[in-house]
Amino acid sequence: GSVQELVGKLKALGHSRVPVFSGAATTSADQFLLLKEQVGIDTAAGHPLSTLRLHEPLWVAPTDSLFHLLNKFQLGLAHIAFVSRHPEMAASLMRSNGETPAGACACVGIITLEDIIEEILTEEIYDESDVSAAYATIAKMVRTVVRPRLEAKRAAAAASSCTPL
Repeated sequence: GSVQELVGKLKALGHSRVPVFSGAATTSADQFLLLKEQVGIDTAAGHPLSTLRLHEPLWVAPTDSLFHLLNKFQLGLAHIAFVSRHPEMAASLMRSNGETPAGACACVGIITLEDIIEEILTEEIYDESDVSAAYATIAKMVRTVVRPRLEAKRAAAAASSCTPL
């Protein structure tokens, strides 16, 4: 495929970082593509996909705490991490010979900085493309939390006010 086809499909997904599956183990991601680096690319030129710059992810364990992961992300190395049962071995395979981690070292999941923040806040984070979902969430909060609290305050104020007979 061409860069033009890929960039078109990825724009439709709305993600800024996209895992890349390469090597013999096409069931395990081993690198990621940062879409903002593709903004200036001439998609009409028909460049092969192999010309795109790929990044090595952070490798983390399924048992890592959210705060440990947040600290890793704060180092600025990446905003995406690949989860492996043996993250040190997976990272070593990638660094030493560019080998895609497979078997027990394979990528079993992906976590982003946004995922971690949403878990810590226990709230969904919406971006510009999620406007309708954000409005729906806000409307629900107004209906179920804000309005009942206001009505309770009004009722309490009315009950405690002195009105002449």
